[in-house]
Amino acid sequence: MTKCINKLNKENKEVYVTGDFNIDLLKYETHSYIHEFYDMMTSSGFLPLILQPTRIQLNEQRENSMTIIDNIYTN
Repeated sequence: MTKCINKLNKENKEVYVTGDFNIDLLKYETHSYIHEFYDMMTSSGFLPLILQPTRIQLNEQRENSMTIIDNIYTN
């Protein structure tokens, strides 16, 4: 992914990276692979456009489960 992002950066164009990465940004602090992905994107100049939970689900214990798994990044 790093190689692809670096190549896109060299194009000097506006770029949007979207996909079902199964990366929940709400778990940034607790999962190292999420931390590494986010840091790779942001250090390459790509920032996330979605910062609020995109999925909120009420579980059986009446607790909310929230995720930010719809990832869209732009440079």
